[in-house]
Amino acid sequence: MPERSLLKLLPAAVCLVIFLAVLLIARSFFRRATRGETVQATVRRVEMDGSIPDIHPDVTILYVFPWQGRILERPVGPRKNILPPPIGQRQNMRYDAKSDRLREVPTGRPTSCLTLLYGVALSLLSIAGSASAYLSDSPAMAAAVILVTLGGFLFAAVFSTIRHRRDFRKRLANGSIQPVPAVFQGYVRREDAENNRVNVPVYLCFWGGRTYRMEIGMGRRPYRPGERVTLYRDVQTGRVLESPFKAGSRRRSS
Repeated sequence: MPERSLLKLLPAAVCLVIFLAVLLIARSFFRRATRGETVQATVRRVEMDGSIPDIHPDVTILYVFPWQGRILERPVGPRKNILPPPIGQRQNMRYDAKSDRLREVPTGRPTSCLTLLYGVALSLLSIAGSASAYLSDSPAMAAAVILVTLGGFLFAAVFSTIRHRRDFRKRLANGSIQPVPAVFQGYVRREDAENNRVNVPVYLCFWGGRTYRMEIGMGRRPYRPGERVTLYRDVQTGRVLESPFKAGSRRRSS
C-alpha cells in the first residue's frame, strides 16, 4: 500500500524537521552573539531595583569603553537572576554600532557546531535507513533504523554530560567561574514554557556584602532546606550556575 510505504519515510522526515529547526536556532544565536566588535568595557555603575532577599533584583549595569577615539557609556539590562560585577571590573564585550547595543561575550565553549554535526549525521543515517527499508520492504531494516537512532540519542546525552563536566572543571581552574556561598531554601512552583507546574530550586546567595534570592533550574535537588551549598558565578555574564557534581560536603546552616 502507498500509505504504508510513506510511513516508512516518517523517521527521516521527523529527523529532517528537527535538524532544520536546530540549524535555524543555532544560526540565529550565532549571528546575534558574533555581531559587532570586541571592546574592553569597565563597570562604572550598578543599579538594582528591589534587591532584597524576598524578590529577584533587576540589575542594570552601566559600562564605559573606548570607541573610535571617544569614551561611550552604555547600559546592559535590566536583567534578573544574576550577581552584579564589582565596580571597576574590566571585561571583553561586543559592541554593535549599527544597533548601538553592548553585549556580553559568552565564556562557555559553544555547542552549536557539535549539535549541528550530530543532527546532520543522524538525519543522513535515518534517511539512508528509511530508504533501504522502503526499497527492501524489510521490517528488520526499519527496526534497525529505530534502534540506531535511539542509540544515537543516548550516546549524545552521555557525551554531552561528560563534556559539560569537563568544561566545568576547566572553567573553574582558569577562573572564568567563581564559587559563591549559598543556602538552599527549598522550592517554588512556577509554570514552564508548556504551562506545566514545576519545582524551581531557590537559593540565598551571599555576594558583595548583599544577599540575593535566586531561582535556578528546575526539578528536585539532593539538598534539604537550610543546607549550605556552593554555587558558581560566571565572571563574564553574572549568571549563577549549579555544580554538575552532586558529591561534596554540605553543612546545615545554623
